[in-house]
Amino acid sequence: MIIAFDDPIVNVNDVVLNGRLKVNIKGIAPYTFADNAPFRKGMQINEASYIYFGYRFFDQYKTVWDFNEKKIYVLEK
Repeated sequence: MIIAFDDPIVNVNDVVLNGRLKVNIKGIAPYTFADNAPFRKGMQINEASYIYFGYRFFDQYKTVWDFNEKKIYVLEK
């Protein structure tokens, strides 16, 4: 899917991660079920309500990735 300048975007508010971090994620492209099917299949995600927000989330914070422990530490910018 290619997102054009005038395509609609979605804002998702009050997402709570790990019971501690509450965030708003702005400017998510509204991918359809068919658009993200190959990704969901590869990740073995079966839920139809899957949404991409990784880039928009990580753009708001600094992060430290601990690959050995499989953790991401989220820090204020």
